[in-house]
Amino acid sequence: MAESAEFPMRTFVDESGTEWEVREIHVPTLAVVPKRFMRHPEFAEGWLLFSTASERRRIAPVPPDWMNRPSTDLSAWCASAMHVRDSARSNPVFPAPEERQEERQL
Repeated sequence: MAESAEFPMRTFVDESGTEWEVREIHVPTLAVVPKRFMRHPEFAEGWLLFSTASERRRIAPVPPDWMNRPSTDLSAWCASAMHVRDSARSNPVFPAPEERQEERQL
């Protein structure tokens, strides 16, 4: 386990043997954005980011005391977390430009 002051972090191995890194993410500027403008307003208060070399997932809200929970809890949360399509452009709160365009066409 490791931790930084900015983004608490730890690792765990799931039941398939995959090692995941988990970080708690908070974006203070989201607190001022009206939730009606957010695609996933539950992410406004922060989320857990699960990542491997080839995959990322997010879950919100941040589970209480997650840093001290057993790996089995982290594994279960990871299994139910939202898959991140493209980590460079994906945003858990606001739609990507192409998604906004698709919504306008509907």
